[in-house]
Amino acid sequence: MRREATPPGGSQTCAPFSSGELSCCCHSRPAVRVMLPPTLERDHAVDLLLCTHHYRRYQLALDSAGATVFDAFGEQLTPRSRAIPSY
Repeated sequence: MRREATPPGGSQTCAPFSSGELSCCCHSRPAVRVMLPPTLERDHAVDLLLCTHHYRRYQLALDSAGATVFDAFGEQLTPRSRAIPSY
């Protein structure tokens, strides 16, 4: 995943979804790109494309893990703006 520089406000951007990309969790269209930070067991960040259903199901766990969430256009979703737009 290509991540852009962090602007002064602290939000980040990443590459928008490419056409034809599928979710990592199922054959649905992705709703968000989630960037999981490195952990003690994994020294690198991991990005996942999640469908609406799986993102909603695991949203609390992702928040607890310190995940950064981006919409389909590559804009970071803040905890207050985490409602998933319907495309």
